[in-house]
Amino acid sequence: MGTFGYIGGVGGYPITTSPTQTYDVSGALTQSRGGHTLKIGGNYQLGKNHSVRNRARSVFTVAGGGSFDDVDSIVGLLLGRFDSARRSFGSTSRDLSQYSIGTFINDEWKASSRMTVSLGLRYELNSPIREVNGVASNFIVGQGLVRVGSPGLDQLYDTSKSNFGPRAGVAWDVTGNGRTVFRTGYALTYDLPDFKTLHSPNTTWSGLGASSGSFTNPDLGVSSVTLNGNLANAPDSPLATCLNPNTGARGDYVCAQPGVAIGIHQVRLRLLRDAHERQCMASPLASR
Repeated sequence: MGTFGYIGGVGGYPITTSPTQTYDVSGALTQSRGGHTLKIGGNYQLGKNHSVRNRARSVFTVAGGGSFDDVDSIVGLLLGRFDSARRSFGSTSRDLSQYSIGTFINDEWKASSRMTVSLGLRYELNSPIREVNGVASNFIVGQGLVRVGSPGLDQLYDTSKSNFGPRAGVAWDVTGNGRTVFRTGYALTYDLPDFKTLHSPNTTWSGLGASSGSFTNPDLGVSSVTLNGNLANAPDSPLATCLNPNTGARGDYVCAQPGVAIGIHQVRLRLLRDAHERQCMASPLASR
């Protein structure tokens, strides 16, 4: 409700994408021979997450009849005239997992009493994010949203098999007494996106307005319908009208008054197709 805070609660929750459990097994072997210290090792990691990206089922917003005036906000609330109304559909509860493996070899060579050279190589393989029940989809050009498990899409995205990471470093004892050491190095490393990046990214602040991800697309039964008034008149104006979502007639406000049905659930099917097209275009994983 405008500047008065979230009366009735915040409309964007419950939202949670925190690690449920992560298993990590790693090991290494080290051998020293002459001036060389050779180290070989690797690790296996399995991350699991129970994620919920539900937006509140029904949200009414009062922002002062488009004027952002505090008095208009109170008037609009008392009259049951809201600037916008939103309702979300579908469950976004997902059980996600992803495994990664990596291996490396590194040689640290004591070239002299004052210089140490290090050379190494690491290789990583990161699987696509998966959902235990296969509730995921991707946008494929020419086909639209395609659910994982359908012909031609056995996983959410391709696995990169070229994650080689070379690394090199030099340490030089400038004075020979260990008090001043010059170090330089290079390493190519790889990182993984958060689960939420693919689950239900919210790009509202970027101007795209998308809030649908690979696990919360409309074809999975997840959608949201929003009704917005024109706000041409102040909420207490005798000229103010209520929009009718059932007939498509426009109005100044989404009205919640005796005898005036909001009927936001009735426009779901009518608007779902439009929402589907917009969210497809804003999909974070557009296929090649």
